[in-house]
Order: sequence, then C-alpha cells, then structure tokens
Amino acid sequence: ITENEQDPIIGSGITGISVAFQHKPNTHITMFDKSRRPGGRVCTRTSRQHPGYSFDHGAPFIYPKG
Repeated sequence: ITENEQDPIIGSGITGISVAFQHKPNTHITMFDKSRRPGGRVCTRTSRQHPGYSFDHGAPFIYPKG
C-alpha cells in the first residue's frame, strides 16, 4: 500500500479494528459500519434509562476456527 492509496474496511468489529490497527503509518483508511459506534458485537453500551450506567453487549463467547 502506498501513502497515496486509500483502503476501505467494511465493518468496525474486532476484525475490522484489527485490520485498521495493522495498516502502515501515514496510510489512509475509511471504515464503513451499519452501527453508530465501532466495536461490532464486542462493545459497551450506555443506558438511556439509567444515565451513567454502561454494560458490555454481545459476544458472549468467541470460538477459534479449526
């Protein structure tokens, strides 16, 4: 990847964030996700009914392939 190229990353879950993190410095990426926040199924949500409270949402387990 050259410094002038841009790479799209579809999804901002654990895989998308890992791919973005491994990009070379000074390269440009654009992340696309259907959600309002990054994290995919592994994220923290805040409570609307109880301001100041947050909880981990999703990904109750992750299995390795193989």
